[in-house]
Amino acid sequence: MTGSSARKLRHGQANLLAGRAFTRQLYPLTVGELGQRFDLESYLAWGGLPAIWGITSEADRAEFLRSYALTFLKEEIQAEQVVRNLNPFRRFLEVAAQSSGKDLEALIG
Repeated sequence: MTGSSARKLRHGQANLLAGRAFTRQLYPLTVGELGQRFDLESYLAWGGLPAIWGITSEADRAEFLRSYALTFLKEEIQAEQVVRNLNPFRRFLEVAAQSSGKDLEALIG
């Protein structure tokens, strides 16, 4: 919640337990939280990250998601060395994102 990077704190020999004694799960916004603003097509296209719902331009939404994914790849995946070769993993994420709503699209299409 504070924006601290666990990886950076770990490398600085910080004790992470005290600030993380309680675990909170932050999920995407729900239909109930969005209320009248909820639109299924928009939700399927852009997701439920709270910041997305404050952006009105599709170009800005696309740029936000590109930046979000790039930051995630650099800060969490590459820096933690979870994946050795980042480019194939980046391509996998694109394919996974494109196909994630296909089954649902067939049901409502």
